[in-house]
Amino acid sequence: MNPNTKAYWDRRYMAIGASPSQVLKRLSGHATLYEAVVGAMRGTGELSILDVGSGPGPLARLFLDQYGAEKIGKYVGIDFSDQAGTGFRAAFTHFANFRFVRAEITDPELGRINGMHGPFDLIVCCEVLEHLEDDIEICQAIRRIASDGGRIIVSVPARPGIKTHLRHYDNESFGDRVVRHLRPFSKFDTQWIGGRWIIGIADV
Repeated sequence: MNPNTKAYWDRRYMAIGASPSQVLKRLSGHATLYEAVVGAMRGTGELSILDVGSGPGPLARLFLDQYGAEKIGKYVGIDFSDQAGTGFRAAFTHFANFRFVRAEITDPELGRINGMHGPFDLIVCCEVLEHLEDDIEICQAIRRIASDGGRIIVSVPARPGIKTHLRHYDNESFGDRVVRHLRPFSKFDTQWIGGRWIIGIADV
């Protein structure tokens, strides 16, 4: 089944369990990556976070555990999977500042959706772009939404040969397909994590 489709991800989350803890258990090898992403948050006071391709909220769970609900003024997970939404809402039902939006980040009507109004201090897109045909369009949409003074964190795998990935990234393709389309920014930092992932951090 095409990993670029809603049906694929609904089926996958049904198979592995649509909860943050089940996803984190299944992806336990990603712990180093997730630690780097969560650790790259900056700022003081209540922060507003947008999680693009959030799934049922594994990163949301890690941000919550690391910083506490009082630090996170708003956390919005966006994904096109119904099963992801079911898991996200169940996991964070007791946190009024955590919200799931079933939509695509490239939807031109996104700004009209309740909960999608910025500004967002941090936009995270972790392990998403490699699954989708329109990675460049997604980066452009993220940049349009990003707030001045905010931060964007994008991570992609740098390993070839994974069947569910439409492409793999190296320094050159990451620059052409990601960094180039997150401009303008005041600062950009590229990190290699464990020799397996590339993380880009843009201060806009």
